[in-house]
Amino acid sequence: MIRVKRRRSYVNEIIAIICVLLASGFLSYSLFGPGGYRDLQESRLELRERQARVNKLEADVERRSENANAMDEEALKSGRPDALEMLERRAREYGYAREGEYIQHIE
Repeated sequence: MIRVKRRRSYVNEIIAIICVLLASGFLSYSLFGPGGYRDLQESRLELRERQARVNKLEADVERRSENANAMDEEALKSGRPDALEMLERRAREYGYAREGEYIQHIE
């Protein structure tokens, strides 16, 4: 019995290598391409910056609101004749009352 050597085919190995290369190319594109990991990190950084800005603005609004309330109370306690008008104007500016509505101040 004579054994005949068959020519070995590398087609399966070549197909496997091509599949691995395609998969790694797709993975690297999805990680480092547009909308990938780098963009995610940039978006997170931008979110932190915006959140810091929002916190700063909220603190500023709170401070200004406290100042306005203190001025209103001070004006009312001082007995200035235009104090109620000033309080009414400020209430309308902040949207607490509309034109034509009466504002009552209760101490």
